[in-house]
Amino acid sequence: INHPNVTADHITKVLNDKNEDVGVRRAAMSHPNATADHITKVLNDKNEHVAVRRAAMRHPKATADHITKVLNDKNEDVDVKYAAISNPNATADHITQVLNDKNEDVDVKYAAISNPNATADHITQVLNDKNEDVDVRIAAIKHPNVTADHITQVLNDKNEDYWVREAAISHPKATADHITQVLNDKNEDVDVRRAAISNPKATADHITQVLNGTNIVTGK
Repeated sequence: INHPNVTADHITKVLNDKNEDVGVRRAAMSHPNATADHITKVLNDKNEHVAVRRAAMRHPKATADHITKVLNDKNEDVDVKYAAISNPNATADHITQVLNDKNEDVDVKYAAISNPNATADHITQVLNDKNEDVDVRIAAIKHPNVTADHITQVLNDKNEDYWVREAAISHPKATADHITQVLNDKNEDVDVRRAAISNPKATADHITQVLNGTNIVTGK
């Protein structure tokens, strides 16, 4: 069933055989020639093994409607929802739905904010929620769509977890001014300061400051 010449009919045959090994069924559902109809079939079968359902939601042919179906099912397995919201076909609305659900599993929220389709507004939403899990906040500040304003927000919040601050100052969009801010704060966590001076945007002046133990602004 992993053979490149496997057809849609072969996949149908495997999925229709309830006595077939789960690994074979999962491989069938992962095959490039699996169709959107195969995915629908798997999702509609409440007795289908979670590994097969997860493979269905990882498939490139999973549609926005498939993802909606999974996310709207409160009884759906967390691993299947994780795969659904991680799919590149998940939309900004799907991500919003997950982030707005206070009862959603933290791993699913982590996958949502890690999706390339997460927007700057999604990142802001996560960073503004002080009750949000720290791993979700770290994923948010690591996202490619982070802005310099997000990094400033994190660095200016003295109550922010240091892991989030470290991720912020390590981000490619952290500026030289952000690095200066961190290095000038003697109360900043050492891991955050280390990340700051390790950032490729650290300047020769920053390096001099660290080596000399001086303040880059006052020179003292």
